[in-house]
Amino acid sequence: DLRAPRAQRRAAPRAAGVSVADASADAVDRVAQSVCHLGPLPAQPWSARRGTGTVIGEDGLIATAAHVACFRGKDNKMEAIVGKRMFEGVVVGVHSELDVALVRLTHEITKGMPRTPLAECEGGAPPAVELAGEDALLSIPPGTPVRSLGYPAPWTLNLKSSSARAGTRTGEGVLSGVAAVGSANEAAIAEEGGDAAAAVAAGKLHATHVAHNAGVSSGQSGGPVFAEDGAVLGISSVGGGGVEIAVSSNVLSEIVEGEGVESLSMGKWDRRALDMANKVLGVLGLST
Repeated sequence: DLRAPRAQRRAAPRAAGVSVADASADAVDRVAQSVCHLGPLPAQPWSARRGTGTVIGEDGLIATAAHVACFRGKDNKMEAIVGKRMFEGVVVGVHSELDVALVRLTHEITKGMPRTPLAECEGGAPPAVELAGEDALLSIPPGTPVRSLGYPAPWTLNLKSSSARAGTRTGEGVLSGVAAVGSANEAAIAEEGGDAAAAVAAGKLHATHVAHNAGVSSGQSGGPVFAEDGAVLGISSVGGGGVEIAVSSNVLSEIVEGEGVESLSMGKWDRRALDMANKVLGVLGLST
């Protein structure tokens, strides 16, 4: 088991007289303000090459899945729709093994108007989500309710064009576990003579993935997976057979801008990302 010992779970803050259902609905509304519909720029409304992104930085930094960033347009540009606002962004960092990419918003796009630099936008950048820290992430026990959020692909809604106007869809489920896999963690275990428990005790392993069963459909990759209090535990990557895998929240801030942007293969998965997902299933004793 590569997970660190559990600590006491954080209690979700709720106002007096507010039900669990109301608190969860409020969390969905808050997180939804930071979820965007991502596609290539120039825009291709008829294209299936679209996905979801999650705003993680107050300066317009978005995290998404690397396989969503593969759909970028010329000069690594992407269109991001957040609510009723439209932005231009550029892919600035990719970690193919972890299936994570960063997109930085640069301009707001208003029909019939010149593009406006993000710093000059009257409404500012979209709000960022609250990312759960690694200690908080590891303290949440399996079975804890979680939700997923994202923009389904058009064909899942029987639409012939972009699903942006149809809005986000949320899935409900529970946390299956948190895993620490990948080349960096494997190196840390090797340093301890192949003893994973010793690597955990030495604080050398770091969470990379979250497994859950809050259904994620095509198009929702890159969308947030979050707890009842709205804290984001990760972003959706791959799944199937009732098991969904998300890249953990603590990983998102570690991806460096400029990493691997030009090496993206358009519309193709990096085999290493699929291998990582399989390792997560093995570590947590899950199967698809």
